[in-house]
Amino acid sequence: MCGIFAYTGRKNAVPKVLEGLEKLEYRGYDSAGLALIDRKNRLKVIKTVGYVSQLSEEVFNRSRTLSGSIAIGHTRWATHGKVSKINAHPQVDCSKRVAVVHNGVIENFEELKKNLKNKGHRFISQTDTEVISHLIEEFLNEGYSFKTAFQKALGSLVGAWAVAVLSPLTPETLWLGRFSSPLAIGLTKEEIYVSSDSQAFPYNVKKVVFLEDGQLARLSLQNRKRVEIFNLKGKPVNYQLINKGLMEKVNLAKGEFPHFMLKEIFEQPLTVERGLRGRVDYSNKKVVLGGLRSVEEKLKEKEFIGLMACGTSLNAALVGRLFGVGALGLSVWSENSSDYSQLNLDKKILDRSAVFYISQSGETADTLSSLKLVQKETQALNLGIVNVVGSSLARRVEAGIYTRAGVEVGVAATKSFTNQLLALLLGLIYIGQLQGKQLVNQDKFFRELQLLPAIISKVLQEKEKIKATAGKLVEVKNFMFLGRHLAYPLALEGALKLKEISYRFSYGDSLGSLKHGPLAVISPENVVVAVIFSQEPELKKSISNIHEIVARQGRVVVISDLPMGEFPPAIEHFLPLSHLESLWLMPLVTSPVLQLLAYYLAVFLGREIDKPRYLAKSVTVI
Repeated sequence: MCGIFAYTGRKNAVPKVLEGLEKLEYRGYDSAGLALIDRKNRLKVIKTVGYVSQLSEEVFNRSRTLSGSIAIGHTRWATHGKVSKINAHPQVDCSKRVAVVHNGVIENFEELKKNLKNKGHRFISQTDTEVISHLIEEFLNEGYSFKTAFQKALGSLVGAWAVAVLSPLTPETLWLGRFSSPLAIGLTKEEIYVSSDSQAFPYNVKKVVFLEDGQLARLSLQNRKRVEIFNLKGKPVNYQLINKGLMEKVNLAKGEFPHFMLKEIFEQPLTVERGLRGRVDYSNKKVVLGGLRSVEEKLKEKEFIGLMACGTSLNAALVGRLFGVGALGLSVWSENSSDYSQLNLDKKILDRSAVFYISQSGETADTLSSLKLVQKETQALNLGIVNVVGSSLARRVEAGIYTRAGVEVGVAATKSFTNQLLALLLGLIYIGQLQGKQLVNQDKFFRELQLLPAIISKVLQEKEKIKATAGKLVEVKNFMFLGRHLAYPLALEGALKLKEISYRFSYGDSLGSLKHGPLAVISPENVVVAVIFSQEPELKKSISNIHEIVARQGRVVVISDLPMGEFPPAIEHFLPLSHLESLWLMPLVTSPVLQLLAYYLAVFLGREIDKPRYLAKSVTVI
């Protein structure tokens, strides 16, 4: 969940690395640092606690002594060791000849550290990363070349790692390694970039190489090959150059918005329109997905559709499961990839399943781990629903659907969630078509699907009412989000958004579960946010549940497409939804309301909206 950025080229590497780290700050913002080889072949390291902007200030104060053509940088999300300058990366060896930045977790670092201490190595940090620099140093002390020392050091590691190494012993070379954590190489005619996320590369990067598990790399402009990729035994590995022109450019401008999260919420009419473009034949009521065309015959044969995800993506999967079963008559199952292992791997089902792995970044460690397990143990058809072109997930599945949400900078998922919902609906309809299943009330569905961007725009016009409601809830410490059937996953997502950025306790559950425990915590001190759709199967029970909460002096915020008069007069706040004839599209018009409620509450509480504490955008560490 940390961010790595490195550069070697004809220009000063320091501003290049700082610019890259700013784009990667969504991956971690506890501390930041960089190392470079200066003009006199000296290793210089500078680190700070806090944001990359604070590192930039420190660099500016020392700008006369910080100049060189090769550098590595890091923005940290702490795993081992508290947030401190000592624990920030880069980490160096005893002789200060080896600087390392690392993303991942070294599971056997304590054993390695103990052995190295016994050999006289002195450790100064609490990090697992520091063992890497000392391992390289130890193998160098034993007489190995730098390349062999690097191979042996990384071959000693157990866990997940993406590593970039710099040393004055090889002053014109960047050394890289990757296992279960992403790392990409970007190339221009006179420059080489390295990043945890290819989206952070500047626009002039035309070609990208993605390292795969167990691959190491030596990068140097002075080398005729420039890029050498080899395995842990030192044997050369063939690699593929990907055209960066196929990948979306990063726009880091907030424009008129105070935060990226608000900007991204208001981009949803555009991103939904983009997610629909070219994929729906409205006149014939058909879905056309080029990304799944190559596996059409296999999809016709699969009896089950699996949805594997975690966090926000899992909430989207829960909506998808209900849609697939209820609207199409497909057999759909879902699993939390954060808790997936041999214990819940059902080979008989998986062999007969097409499984969608859902991840915004395409680098989610939990989801990639479940994909690896299923690929190894079963005959499942593995597919992806992902936002980032060229990501690890996109490269490892057989086919898939890009969500087309565009770059999302805010840590809390907003437009990516809504576009995941859309991609799931389209993907399941497409599979239904292949298997001869007809969508329930498909005329209404396709008519409103075409109008969906405009309908979401209308929902966003209620922002002032949502803001006013949030302002009246600032003193509330505990929230309970409740919904039934299709509204239940939305309740889970609403609770997740609120806790992520406001730091208030929020809990999501089914309205049907009210009498099975949650009713006990109803009180004037807590607030219930109820999501209720007019066409849900047991509407009368949902309204009855609201009466039960109010009768116990519960404070209630209702979000619904029903008229306010359908609810008890004692409800505290009412946020209207646009009414749709197709129930299955209601989640897509509801998610912006929940996102805005969480956003404005966090603003009133003075939270760090785009960088909530302890969280990072891309979860690359399990």
